[in-house]
Amino acid sequence: MKLFKHFVLAAALACGLVASAQDDTQTISPYSVDFETTVSTSGDFAAAKGWGRTGTSSSQFSYRTSQGVDGSTALYSGYQSSSSPNYLVTTRLTGTASVMVKNYNDKTVVKFFKATKSAAGEYVIGEEITSTVTGEPSTTAYCTYSISGLNNEMVAIYAHYAYLDNFAATS
Repeated sequence: MKLFKHFVLAAALACGLVASAQDDTQTISPYSVDFETTVSTSGDFAAAKGWGRTGTSSSQFSYRTSQGVDGSTALYSGYQSSSSPNYLVTTRLTGTASVMVKNYNDKTVVKFFKATKSAAGEYVIGEEITSTVTGEPSTTAYCTYSISGLNNEMVAIYAHYAYLDNFAATS
C-alpha cells in the first residue's frame, strides 16, 4: 500500500510538471503583435515575448510614436549593413503571417527568411521566404507583406529603413 501511495504521488507530481511545461508553450491563435508595448531596444532586444534578434547593433531598432497605423506606435528599423545585417526573429509560427510596412525612404527593403537555432543557441538564417505585398509600398501609407505555408517555424525579418506595425499570424 505504501508503494502505491508513492506511485500516486509521483504520478501527480509528474502531471503537474507536464502541465506547467505545457503552459509555457501554449499555441496562441490568432497571434498578433502591435508593437505598442515598448521593450528595451538595447542588449538582447526582443520585439515581443518569444522573439529575438541577430546582429550586434543595439541601435538598429527603435519605437516611433505616431508613425504606426492610424497614428499608433511602430517599430522602426534603420540602416542595415550588408556585411552584418540585424534580423528580427519571431517565435514559432504556423499558417500565414503578415506585417504592415511603411517605407522610411526610397531605399526601404523588407524580406523574410526561415530561421533556426543552433545547439549553441545562436540564430541561423536560412533560405528566403517569398512574400506577397498587398497595397503600394510608400512613405505615406502602410501596405501588407504576407508569407504563408509556415509549419511551426521561426521567421527572420530583414528590414532596412522601414516602419513595421501590426504583425499577425494564424498561430
